[in-house]
Amino acid sequence: MSPFRTPRPAANWSRWPHEGVDNNAPAGSINSCVADLAKWVTVQLNHGDMGSSRLFSEAQSKEMWSAQTIMPISDPPGGALAALRPNFSAYGLGWGLNDYRGKKMCLTRAALRDTSRV
Repeated sequence: MSPFRTPRPAANWSRWPHEGVDNNAPAGSINSCVADLAKWVTVQLNHGDMGSSRLFSEAQSKEMWSAQTIMPISDPPGGALAALRPNFSAYGLGWGLNDYRGKKMCLTRAALRDTSRV
């Protein structure tokens, strides 16, 4: 994520002051580029296999994407959105877990200050 933000008006850029994030680094202190994040996603989808070596085992991948903490499910607003209510919601090891129309979803979402990473 760029250390620059766009205040209104968009033409004026300002640099964020550096903040120590040691205490909450797991919440989103990954600074990377799209190419490296694409490699990370590929390794995740390949359950740790990097082609010539493994970053983590298939068993570790399964454990990361398994429910560790069960989360409450809130009801969506009525009408057409009611059909989108998930059947489960949980937190894995760094992953939010739920389903969308019966298909398991593993999501990672992190944020520090005014930033967001998905």
